[in-house]
Amino acid sequence: MAKTKPKPKIERICMDCPEASGFYDEPKGKNADQTKILFVLHRPDRRVVPALPGFNGHETALLKTATGRVLGSVLRGAGLTFNDVYITNLYKCMLPNDREPVDYEYHRCIRVFEKQIADFQPRCMVLFGGKALELLCNSQINHHEGELFSYCPPSYERVLALAMHHPSAPWLKGKYLEGYVRKIRDYLIED
Repeated sequence: MAKTKPKPKIERICMDCPEASGFYDEPKGKNADQTKILFVLHRPDRRVVPALPGFNGHETALLKTATGRVLGSVLRGAGLTFNDVYITNLYKCMLPNDREPVDYEYHRCIRVFEKQIADFQPRCMVLFGGKALELLCNSQINHHEGELFSYCPPSYERVLALAMHHPSAPWLKGKYLEGYVRKIRDYLIED
C-alpha cells in the first residue's frame, strides 16, 4: 500500500466566500518574529499549497515556481533566507480551478490580513503585484513600482510598504531582474 503525503495546514475558518475550498494558513519563517519582514502576495498558489507542513516543505515547493525563484534571489541578495520572512496572501482561500478572486472576495479577506498585521507588527513590508497595491494603498503598480507607500491598518501603526511587480512577471529577466532584486534588497537592508 502506497504512503499518502501529509496534508498542508488548511482549516476552514472563513465562511465568507461560498466557493472557497479552505483557508490557507501561510507559514512564517522561524526568524520572522525577529526580522519583522512581511512579503504580501495576492493569493495562494495551488502548486505551493500542497507542500509538506512546515516552512521547509513550503520553501521547497515555492522554489519550483517563478515567484519562489525570484524571491529566493531577493533574499540571498539581502543576506536572508525564507526563514527570515513571513509570506502572506491578501486572499486566503483556494478557489475552484485556481481562478483569480474578484474584488469583493479580496475585500472580505482584508480584515483577516489586518489582524495578521496587528499580530505580526512588521517593520517593513513588500507588496508584490498590482492587486496588493490597489487594495491596500489605492494605487496602480504600473506607475509606482519601487516607491514606498504608507499603509495604516486600523489596529496597528503605519507601515512603509515597498510596491513591486509580482515576482512571476514574465519580463523579469536580465538587467530588469537585477534592478528588481536590487530595489527590494536595498529596502530590506536600509529599513
